[in-house]
Amino acid sequence: LQSRGLGDVYKADTIEFYPEIVISNKEIRVTEPVAMEIYAISGYKVAKQKNTTVITTQNMGRGAYIVKCTSSKGKVVTKKFIK
Repeated sequence: LQSRGLGDVYKADTIEFYPEIVISNKEIRVTEPVAMEIYAISGYKVAKQKNTTVITTQNMGRGAYIVKCTSSKGKVVTKKFIK
């Protein structure tokens, strides 16, 4: 993965992140339906959705988070982001 800018798409196989750095009232969007879980950097799970392409982050406080996406084929991609 290569960082470019806030408006760029970050690709990890078929899972894309828009943007890597998340600002209030934004969302994490992927290209295929996945099970998405978001964890605070402390390990606490703050959000979970199955079979989705979008998860909102607008109700999350400022801080560092990890998003874990699991495809229907069992592929797992994790990515850190800051809100």
